[in-house]
Amino acid sequence: MGLFPRACKTLLEVFNQELGVSDCQEFNQLSSEDLTAKFQKITSESPSVTKVIGLRSLGELLRFIGQPEQSQLVLDSSLILAQKLNSPQEQAATYLSIGNTAKTLAENERVRRRRETYYQQAVDAYMQAAKLTTLATTRQQAQLNQLSLLLKQGKSDPEKYQDAKAFWLSLNPQDLKFSPSRTGIYEQINYAQSLAELIQPENSQQKQDSQLPSFDEIDKTLAEAATQAKNLGDKQAEAYALGNRGALYEQRGSKEDLSQAEKFTRQALNVVSSLESPYISYQYFWQLGRIRKAQGDIPDAIAAYTKAHNALQSLRSDLVAVNPEVQFSFRSSVEPVYRQLVELELEYAQSLKANNKEQESQKRLTQARNVLESLQLAELNNFFREACVETNSKPIDQLDTSAAVVYPIILSNQQQSDANVERLEVILSLPKQPSRLYSTTLKKQELEETVEQIQAFLKSPEPNLEQSLPYYQKVYDWLIRPLQQDLESNKIKTLVFVLDEKLRNIPMSVLHDGKQYLLQKYAIALTPGLQLINPKPLTEINIKAITAGISEPREGFEGLPQVKQELKQIEDLGVATKSLLNDKFTTKEVQNQILNSDVSIIHLATHAQFSSIADDTFILFWDQRMNVKQLGNLLRNNTLTSGRPIELLVLSACETAIGDQRATLGLAGVAVRSGARSTMATLWSVQDESTAKFMGNLYNQLEQAKKTKINKAQALQQAQLALLNDQQYSNPHFWAPFVVVGNWQ
Repeated sequence: MGLFPRACKTLLEVFNQELGVSDCQEFNQLSSEDLTAKFQKITSESPSVTKVIGLRSLGELLRFIGQPEQSQLVLDSSLILAQKLNSPQEQAATYLSIGNTAKTLAENERVRRRRETYYQQAVDAYMQAAKLTTLATTRQQAQLNQLSLLLKQGKSDPEKYQDAKAFWLSLNPQDLKFSPSRTGIYEQINYAQSLAELIQPENSQQKQDSQLPSFDEIDKTLAEAATQAKNLGDKQAEAYALGNRGALYEQRGSKEDLSQAEKFTRQALNVVSSLESPYISYQYFWQLGRIRKAQGDIPDAIAAYTKAHNALQSLRSDLVAVNPEVQFSFRSSVEPVYRQLVELELEYAQSLKANNKEQESQKRLTQARNVLESLQLAELNNFFREACVETNSKPIDQLDTSAAVVYPIILSNQQQSDANVERLEVILSLPKQPSRLYSTTLKKQELEETVEQIQAFLKSPEPNLEQSLPYYQKVYDWLIRPLQQDLESNKIKTLVFVLDEKLRNIPMSVLHDGKQYLLQKYAIALTPGLQLINPKPLTEINIKAITAGISEPREGFEGLPQVKQELKQIEDLGVATKSLLNDKFTTKEVQNQILNSDVSIIHLATHAQFSSIADDTFILFWDQRMNVKQLGNLLRNNTLTSGRPIELLVLSACETAIGDQRATLGLAGVAVRSGARSTMATLWSVQDESTAKFMGNLYNQLEQAKKTKINKAQALQQAQLALLNDQQYSNPHFWAPFVVVGNWQ
């Protein structure tokens, strides 16, 4: 029924004595150490079938709601108890669940580095389930899930495809039996999806292989599943069966097939229309949008995509708690809806403009911009695995009449025959002006390689401007040069970037026009979207700060000797209420200071890491590594209690996780979760006197803001320019890592 919190509460009541929590929210707040200790206690007690099934059900539920790591821990405990009972069937059922959780982990973008390990764990678990079970249905489920898994791997590994084909043949397909039950219907759908993967037309040899199933056989399987679901009155299952028939015909792609695909997709949507099931309807509105686009009806395709987008927006907290039979990954099954809708809106906007329909074209650009912003919010909610991001939308004119907002997005260039080409689309929002759209065509790998080169140059303190400047100029030419005339004629002083994907990994301040850096022309800010801005000008802020830092080696991190100087400089300006250095910098002491001081700024000079995984995004306190969720709870709870929001959170000595292309999601996550109106942080750690000098300049600018009438982005700009103009620190390595996220005013 989708009542996941109620199911979780009921299951946790079974283990209330051992776990000491009553709902999933409390359960998810337990540390991994606490959870491990509690489940060790459960598994050390006398086993019972009730405990085995209860833990297995809890493990399944945790997987459904997007907590596969906890699911794995709970299922391992269920298996230990099943083994103690010496019950082959209970062991097999738990192995099946363990395989499903390992499969979910393998498909999860948060664990790329261990993907193959999880795939192997899943295969091993399915094999154990098939070997141990005393029930034919459990064996068949395990085998079909293993087939699905091998085919997923086969998408990137031809050997795995051959393994999947051999495994399918070993099953003796003619012997497969499906019960006319809900489980049997989903097994048929799962099986049909796997067969559709087997005959995908990308590999021409597959078409000619007589050993493979025919299109008609797969269609017949789905038709039977739809009929059985209808007879059972199971509308969700019927919608999935019909929707998959539509997908099957869409895959083949001829004009007649697309007509059939549309018919079955619309039937699926009609069936699901009476249900409150946006997690089903979004998939088939998306499918309908793709089909209508392939049929050449762009307005109708946009209408279908918009319904898919609206369904996703309505999901919010349930994005990670979808129907257990159809788990999906954000990167492959949610994010593309937003990107493809933006692409359609922009394509349509250009065609309308070419036909002198300027007003309608503007409407499409606005829609595209709004979808881009909602993608940023969806990414953050996915990052936290909960709907924690609230919106507070204001037009740019009301925020800052001298600021322009730049929305770049990378899109696949479907209008070009060359698959190695993509488009960089840039929407420019100016105060009291129509939006502008600029398009640049790029080689697919060029942007990625350019960004990687820039990152490598910036993280090196050795001067290499002769080599690096051409790369800075290249991105300037792509992103800023087309906008240059509009920015100058509108007297823009601040550029606010809502950055997409790879572009987040480099500071915009280093872009170079051949004569000077972008920093020398504009103050620069980042935001996950104007919807998150809660403006309060710097001139209205009382500049009082809690400063804290760690200068000594701690928890495997090297010492930061410049931190003492950094904190002292701020203290000498009379800004700091109290400095908490080393062993004074504890969770409890920071909490006390926020509650008992009239502060607007929290300054933390300590090791920190940004990652695309919330649990790996942390700030190092003396007594613990505090992940982004814990930090948010500490700062938000205390500011709510004190009644004073944090105006500015400053983090120095941070860095983005190595090899993580989406690591700056962690920076946006900290900025949003902390509850601070603005966050200043570094994209890489500069362990040098330059950081201390920069911070001294920054706080001097902040303190003078009431006189100079500058905003936070301009205060940051001036502090960076002071370093750039100092011969010792003119290399971007020293001044470029500092960015402001959120309210730039």
